[in-house]
Amino acid sequence: MVGGATAAPVPAASVALPTCAVTAQFPARLSIRADVTQLPVRLTGCEGRFEWATVDLSGPSPLVAQIIWNRTRVATATIGTWDLRPGVYATSGGYGHTNDAWLLRWKHSTTTIKYASYAGTAASRTSGVTSVTVDARRFAAGKGFIAYANRVVGVQSAPSAAGPWTTAGYVQVAANGKALFRTTSGAQYFRTWFGDSPSFFGATSAPAKVVQKAAPKPPVTAPKPPVSTPAPTPAPSVTYANCTDVWNTIGRPIRAGEPGYSRKLDRDGDGVGCESRP
Repeated sequence: MVGGATAAPVPAASVALPTCAVTAQFPARLSIRADVTQLPVRLTGCEGRFEWATVDLSGPSPLVAQIIWNRTRVATATIGTWDLRPGVYATSGGYGHTNDAWLLRWKHSTTTIKYASYAGTAASRTSGVTSVTVDARRFAAGKGFIAYANRVVGVQSAPSAAGPWTTAGYVQVAANGKALFRTTSGAQYFRTWFGDSPSFFGATSAPAKVVQKAAPKPPVTAPKPPVSTPAPTPAPSVTYANCTDVWNTIGRPIRAGEPGYSRKLDRDGDGVGCESRP
């Protein structure tokens, strides 16, 4: 104030709103377990100003999805398996604007896309030996989950479903994705697992409680009935009236011990009767 005069007010400077940045929130790992995956994707940033945006998702396959947000914060990314190669994918080529006509800036994000796998476990114990059944499967486009042939699978045991888990051993599944692991461990729970590969995420099965089974009983063999031996048929009684009868019947002398022998036929008692033909 000079000489009582009042200074004129200074008009407030107009403040231009700067552009703002947005990010598409993808999961760090995207496991493909169907031929078509519908993935909700949230767009963050530009709070209170966002209006419309679009971005591509590309990587080993040039373009697997294009996502569009139109006055909504969540849009669906449709990912098919017809040309999907596993690997790291990133958002690219983003475009959009605010409700006051400012162009959006993009903070790009990444996600690792691989096919899903599955590990299954069952355990039973008989006579102190635990048998762990292992089942390994993987997703195949157009086929669903199929046998994960020849995969090496780890077997873990624990006193409870909560752990702590220790490694009991390893087993390689056959062409049908199955294997049997045997151990004398007295643990009450078992689970199986295998790690990631370039195309598939690994898997860990749910804990399987050991089922106690009784030892098989030996087969009961019915006693065999006694074999009856038929009594020998007694030789028919033979008597000879005289030596003529002997020679006419057997054509020779008769000796002691032969049927029909008697002392009357062996007059000299030397054991041979009817020594001469009558």
